[in-house]
Amino acid sequence: MGSRCGIRTITRFEILGQQNPDSLRPFIALLRASRTHTVNSLLLRAYMDGGEPFAEEALALLCAEPVRLHWGYSDSSHWITKCMIEKLSPYCSTETFQALEAVLSEYSTAYERSEDGAEIRGRASFTLLSALPPERRSARTSERLAELEAKFGKPDSAPRGIRSYAIVSPVSEETAKGMSDDEWLATIAKFRGVGRYGNWEHPELGGEEELAAMMQEFVKRATSNRSGSRDWRCVFRPTLIPATG
Repeated sequence: MGSRCGIRTITRFEILGQQNPDSLRPFIALLRASRTHTVNSLLLRAYMDGGEPFAEEALALLCAEPVRLHWGYSDSSHWITKCMIEKLSPYCSTETFQALEAVLSEYSTAYERSEDGAEIRGRASFTLLSALPPERRSARTSERLAELEAKFGKPDSAPRGIRSYAIVSPVSEETAKGMSDDEWLATIAKFRGVGRYGNWEHPELGGEEELAAMMQEFVKRATSNRSGSRDWRCVFRPTLIPATG
């Protein structure tokens, strides 16, 4: 299904949802038969546009099929699901709401369960739990949210769309200029073996290689103009950072 077709379909769902929510039921029945990304996105949007009459059905489906939770955009991968939960969770039954709390509290993506994703494990759960209305949350859910907030600060934000950027050192040049030898050694140790962070808030931040490239640029400047420059020999050791270029 092309993007233009998808946009037209979403617009029609919005109109039907406003004028006659029950008219969405035949479309929803068809969409539920598939779990492809495009169709599931349309399904969740149809539920959102249908509003309160679909709250019980929509959230019960998420509880029964948690695989449908991971739907959104490249820079906010649960955004569509979060919006649906936020809109419909005030209206579902207590039983379904409690089941949803349990599913979201235990939820994690395949990446979070991998070794590489260990540092962000719990972020997807945090994003989705934050969509639940505070007045309906159980004490256990509130405690879990507090734990995740302490770890991550805030849940994923709205998608930003297409961005372009150059990958740079994880430490700014301005900060690096004022660093002592000990601070340089500590920074090198911190980023040794670290690639790009994959931080959606700051996707331009690199890792070990970008730090090494900036440091080597400092050394080049120092060797081309020795007057008043620092002695880098105690810091710049090829065994500590990778060669670049």
